Amino acid sequence: MRFGVFEVDISAGELRKQGRLIKLQEQPLQVLELLLSRPGEVVTREEMQQALWPADTFVEFDQGLNTAIKKIRTALGDSAENPRFIETIPRKGYRFIAPVQGYAAPSVVAPRTGRRRLWPTATVSAIVVIGGCVLWFRMNQRREPAPVPVPLTSYPGSEVLPSFSPDGNQVAFAWNTAENPPIHSNFDIYLKLIDGSEAVRLTHDPADDLSPAWSPDGRYIAFLRTLSADRMGVFLIPAIGGRERKLAAVDLNLEESVAFPGLSWFPDGKSLAVMDKASPGEPTALFLLSAESGDKRRLTSPPLGIPGDETPSVSRDGRAVFFTRFTSENIGELYVLQLSEDLTPKGEPDRLTFDNRFSAYPVWTPDGREIVFTSGGPTHRAFGAFNFPGLGHGSLNRSAWRSRAKA
Repeated sequence: MRFGVFEVDISAGELRKQGRLIKLQEQPLQVLELLLSRPGEVVTREEMQQALWPADTFVEFDQGLNTAIKKIRTALGDSAENPRFIETIPRKGYRFIAPVQGYAAPSVVAPRTGRRRLWPTATVSAIVVIGGCVLWFRMNQRREPAPVPVPLTSYPGSEVLPSFSPDGNQVAFAWNTAENPPIHSNFDIYLKLIDGSEAVRLTHDPADDLSPAWSPDGRYIAFLRTLSADRMGVFLIPAIGGRERKLAAVDLNLEESVAFPGLSWFPDGKSLAVMDKASPGEPTALFLLSAESGDKRRLTSPPLGIPGDETPSVSRDGRAVFFTRFTSENIGELYVLQLSEDLTPKGEPDRLTFDNRFSAYPVWTPDGREIVFTSGGPTHRAFGAFNFPGLGHGSLNRSAWRSRAKA
C-alpha cells in the first residue's frame, strides 16, 4: 500500500520511505495497517481495541494506543496539530487522510495476545493473498458493460469543455457555431438544461470564451477569455446572464498548453484554483485566485524544463487540489496538493499515478471519495465523465465513469 513517499508491505510487515526501510515496531505497524485499510474513514478506538488488544491481554489500552500513534507519526514525520496522514478525531478515534494506493483487507491485521501470536505469519500471508484474489474476482464480476453515451447536444460546429451545475440540472459549455471554423474561430459560453431545451448564449465577446466553471452556490460562472496570444482573462458572469466582471489576467498560451486550461472553485465560493506563470519562460503553475479582490498566490512550483501543472480540481472540503503535472506534451501524472485551513500548501504535492501516460482532467464524484480522470496515449485517450475532442469538431455526451482513482 502506497501513500505519498511511503510504502507498507503487509505480508513482510515493513514500512519504507522511497525504498528505504523505516524502523517501526510490530504493534504501531498493525495500527497503521488498520488505518490504511480504511482510508478516509474514522476508525474508532473501540474498533482498534477489538482488533489489536483482545480482552485476555493485560495491557493498558489507552496508553498502548496513544504510544503506537505517536510512534507512527514519528516514523512518518507527521504532526498531530497539522496532520498530513493521521488525523485525531477527539473522543472517537483516528482517520487516515492521505490518498492511499493499494488494498489491504481489515482482517489481515491479526490480534495479539500477551504471550503468542494468534495467527502464524504464514496463515496471515495466505489470508492476504486469498483475500486479494477474492477482491479482484468480485470487482471484475461486478464490472458493468460500457453504457451507450446519451447526447446532450447535437448542434453544428463544436461544443467543448462541459461543466455541470451544482444541482445537476444544467450544463455550461463552450460552443463555436461554425461548421467549418477558421483557425481563429470564436467560442462563447452557453447554458443548456439537461431536459433537452435549447441552449442559451451567455457571452457575446468576439474573443474565445472557454472553460466555464460553476460557483458552488450556482449563481455565477467563471470562465477564461483569450486576451492575446499568451494572455487570458479570468471572468465572472451571473448564471442568469448579466454584466461580466474581470477578476485577473493569467499567462496562458493555448498553443503551448498541453491540456485545456481549467478553473476550479473552492467550496466557500471565495477563491478559485487557476493556471498561471510567475514569469515568462517558467512552467505553468497553480495559483489561488481571490474571487473578491483578484489577488493571486502561488500554490505549486513545478521544476524548470517541463510544461508544468495544469487541470486543477479542488476537493469537496477545499483542503486538497488534484492536478496533472506534465513532463512532456504526451506524458502527465496526477498529483495531489494538501492544503491547510488558510489554504497554504502543506509541503510538496504527492504523486498519485505512475502510468507514464496522458492522465488529466480530474473531476470529483458527488460523494467526494473518488475522482474521474482521462487517461491514454498520444493518439488515443479514454475519457471518464465526458467524451469531447477539444477545439476541433465535436458534441457533448453523458456517459458512465470508467476510470477512477481513490481520492
